[in-house]
Amino acid sequence: MVKRILKDDFLRNNIVYFIGTVSVAFLNYLYHPVLGRMLKVEEFGEVQAFLAFFLIIGVFTGFFRNVIITAVANIKKEEDKEIISMLKKASLLLAFFVAIFLLAGGHILADFFNFSSYNYFIAFAILVVLGAVGSNSQAIIQGMHDFKYLSLVGIVNSLLKLLASVLFIYLGWAVFGAIGGIILSTVVSAWMAYVYVRKRFNQGNSFKVKIDKRIKKELWYAVLFLAVSFSVIFLYSNDVVMMKRYFSAEETGLYSGIAIVGRVIYFLVASIPGVLLPAVKIADEKGENRKILVKAICLTGMLGGGALLVFSVFPELVSGILMGDRYQGYAHFIPQISLYLFFVSFSNLFFYYLLALRKNYILLPAVLGPLTVLLLCFINHSSVEAIVNNFLGGSILTFLLLLLPIIKELLKKHGK
Repeated sequence: MVKRILKDDFLRNNIVYFIGTVSVAFLNYLYHPVLGRMLKVEEFGEVQAFLAFFLIIGVFTGFFRNVIITAVANIKKEEDKEIISMLKKASLLLAFFVAIFLLAGGHILADFFNFSSYNYFIAFAILVVLGAVGSNSQAIIQGMHDFKYLSLVGIVNSLLKLLASVLFIYLGWAVFGAIGGIILSTVVSAWMAYVYVRKRFNQGNSFKVKIDKRIKKELWYAVLFLAVSFSVIFLYSNDVVMMKRYFSAEETGLYSGIAIVGRVIYFLVASIPGVLLPAVKIADEKGENRKILVKAICLTGMLGGGALLVFSVFPELVSGILMGDRYQGYAHFIPQISLYLFFVSFSNLFFYYLLALRKNYILLPAVLGPLTVLLLCFINHSSVEAIVNNFLGGSILTFLLLLLPIIKELLKKHGK
């Protein structure tokens, strides 16, 4: 059994990436309860809203990330590296434009989302540019299937973020201490990935971006990834942003602590789509794609379903272990939050599979999911339960819309 698993490229890569992802997830979750105990509840909510907002902005820094992963995985000749180089340069230009937008519109955004300082958006702008450098380099590493080094970069990032944030908060910097830790860890991890990739790809000296027909062919693919990434990240994390918009700082902080517990499900299975993407081939003559998809579905169901069961039966116990007693008043929301994140996890898997096959249909669920949540939140944001149910409804809709083409893909392999 063990030998058979080690001979299977998908499962072997998934084990390596899974171990790395679990290590990163552990450090990330350690980060949250530690900060939840060091900061005031209101400050903790501010940090969580910052992180959620940063994830959404990160969609733009990673606009070309998955295109690069696929391009590297399918590289056939030396000139293909030129495409990757041009995609990286285009990504940096986009990051600079987003950073300028954040600096210019930061005051308006800070007021709308009830952030206490415009300085957060200066930090956002810095992280956008740094994130683009790191994201592009890590995309190449992932496309090369070097999951060991990719995992190492992730572990260093998470560990340094934790240690630096704790130190800065201890020095009295509070929320800005946590943000400072994020910036420092982003700098170091981006540098690690960049240096590693530089030895394997010719970066060139010119920053001119040549948009030829080869690049244009990939741009629509990048648009699909942008829509999908925004959809998944919105559904996964922006419940905290909605709380920040409509509720007090204390309520946002208390909810953030509980939301962190539910997100364990998402991070438990986060490695699976990452391994799936470069493994799925558009030209699939032997029907390997179907086998990979079935394995991915089984892994996601076992890991995510097991966590969902535990969190639904023992919400107070899990909350107490991970976040402490301060957040127990909101522990009864854990089953609902865990359920909607279970659907988001499967949606993420299906998105990645259909993206690898370049199915334009995915734009429909990618757009309708977040729009449904926004509409529901606009109509009803009277309680915390309403916000959670809004995200649950949006995640179920997204899952069902993606399930239809997935079933079709599975049946097609049987000749139907």
